Amino acid sequence: MKYFFLFCYFMISICLIVGCKDGDDNGSGDGDTDSDGDADSDTDADSDGDACPGVDVSKECPDTVGVFDSANCLCWEKSGTSDAFTWDGAVSYCDNLDAGGFTDWQLASKQDYMDMLGDCDDRVMIGAKGNCAQCADVSVCKDVFNATTEAFWTSTSDESEIAWYIDISAGFLRPAGTSNEASAQCLRSVK
Repeated sequence: MKYFFLFCYFMISICLIVGCKDGDDNGSGDGDTDSDGDADSDTDADSDGDACPGVDVSKECPDTVGVFDSANCLCWEKSGTSDAFTWDGAVSYCDNLDAGGFTDWQLASKQDYMDMLGDCDDRVMIGAKGNCAQCADVSVCKDVFNATTEAFWTSTSDESEIAWYIDISAGFLRPAGTSNEASAQCLRSVK
């Protein structure tokens, strides 16, 4: 019974903390969130629409190179690759990509996919496997991904031999062994 009360206290505390902050700890109440949990805002969501003020999309994410995700201020690699890689190979592919004269590409993270697809179920939001919206329901996603490749690695790794991948057509995120093979989708921040 003692543990039940501790659990309830913990859950109520979490609800109060989450309910009182907008997530970015900048005190502005602007709705922006540091959704990938790091100290910077490299790929963080901006719900109030001012994510990319002053960005010249034609220079930072030209149509020949990428698809601009204005909600998250990201340039998703347009053509991508249908090659299959181990997780290390996918990370290396993006780290070494030179497309459109840009060399700052990186493998998309689990959070990047969650932000792009949206409508993620509660399991995904707490770090478990689960579903987000299907790619066919999200315009940016439809513009980025081709129909022949479905499984893509994310840069998110929980353990030395476990990393997350996404079945993009189903919107299903799950962990897998890093020696398995999936494709790579690169992106770059354009803030």
